[in-house]
Amino acid sequence: MNSRDEKFAKLTELFQTLHRIRFSDVLECGDEDCGMCMPEFSIALCIKKMRDAGREHVLVSDLVKNLPSSPQAISKYLKQLEDRGMIERLSVRSDRRNTEIRLTEKGESAFECSKKRMDLFFSEVFSNVSDEEFDSMIGFLRRICEAMVKRSQLARAGCEVKAVN
Repeated sequence: MNSRDEKFAKLTELFQTLHRIRFSDVLECGDEDCGMCMPEFSIALCIKKMRDAGREHVLVSDLVKNLPSSPQAISKYLKQLEDRGMIERLSVRSDRRNTEIRLTEKGESAFECSKKRMDLFFSEVFSNVSDEEFDSMIGFLRRICEAMVKRSQLARAGCEVKAVN
């Protein structure tokens, strides 16, 4: 691979391969009470991280700000989680316009089950990767993700794409 264009083409191909991976297949276990699809898992993970960081309330608006999905998609998956008894919605006493989201005991259990499945998947996938390679990959991917998020936000804001030579 000599030219930058060939490298970009290979990179695009690799990103497409990653995009086709169905993490929901990894997470779901056939038992509706146990498994979560990837968007549900992402919501539960976001709720857990905010609560673990000391947030007293996790609001729907917090999820919209912190997840890469549209408000409509988040609302759809919250409804699914609520219908399955995995979350509960509560009005915030200080401001009834806000809705707090909490994982129920059933939701906590389903999240832990799905997390174990995801951890096992990644453990198997990265079993032949050294700690040094793993740390390097994480640092590299973090830089790439930050640059891509920044660039996609500029594109969404309507800024011109400048050619790189």
